[in-house]
Formats: sequence, structure tokens, C-alpha cells
Amino acid sequence: MSKKITWIRPVYLYLMSMIGLVILIIGGITILQLLLKIFIFTNADTDRWSRTMPPELYLETSRSAQEVRELRDCSNQCDFTEEEQKQITAWLADYESWKESEGELAKIDQRRVNRERQASTSLGMILVGLPLWLYHWSVIKRDKKRDKEELKSEQT
Repeated sequence: MSKKITWIRPVYLYLMSMIGLVILIIGGITILQLLLKIFIFTNADTDRWSRTMPPELYLETSRSAQEVRELRDCSNQCDFTEEEQKQITAWLADYESWKESEGELAKIDQRRVNRERQASTSLGMILVGLPLWLYHWSVIKRDKKRDKEELKSEQT
């Protein structure tokens, strides 16, 4: 029975070896790309993200924070509905939260964060692809060597 399905093992081994090699190549290319960005093409990954302003006031137009504070202060005299007063208070709270988070984000070097993320992904691929490829390729080589030895012994 094992003679009838002898093609399954080599197909599996070559397929797994190829998958490991592809993962290894992709990880290597990504590491190479990262190194090129760091040392040669230093402006290739400049920060493309722009920080957005806080959400517009939920009323008709966008207002600066100072104008919104003035609106909040005169909300009783300006005949704002309770809903509009809640919107003003919520917007100011969102704005203060946004200012705090902007301060925290300004301390973080986003370029470094992105490079570290890319490096960890690449190294993970290499650490998975290399053993996968090495193991399956060594099994293929061992099987080929064994087959050659069997062929020689049958011929003699």
C-alpha cells in the first residue's frame, strides 16, 4: 500500500519547503526594505498622518474653543435648549480630552514605532520561515540520498 501513494510525502515536503522559503524571502525583503529606509532613503517613511482637529461643535458651525467657552458661559442668557447646553459641555470635554491625548502622542516617535513594528513582523517571519524551510529541505535531501543509495545497491 505504501508503494501506491509514494508521491504524497515528496509533494508535502516540497510544498512545506516552498512555503517556508517564501515566508523567509518575504521576511528578508521586509528587513532589507527597513534597512534601506533607515540608512539610504531616510525620507521614505516621513510621517504621512496628520492629526485632526477635535470634532466640530454639534450646532450649525465650527467654533474655536474660546468661542465655545463663551457660548457655555452665556448659555442661560442666550436661550439655548438643554440639549444644546449638553452638546456644548460634551464638545468642551472632548476638546480637553483631545488636547491631553495630543500631548501624549507628541511624545511618541511614530516613525520609530512603525519601524519597530515592521522589524518585529519581519523577524517573526524569518524565525518561522527559516526552521520550516531548513527542516523540510533537510528531509528532502536525506530522502534523495537514501533513494540514491538504494538505487546503487539495487544495481549492484
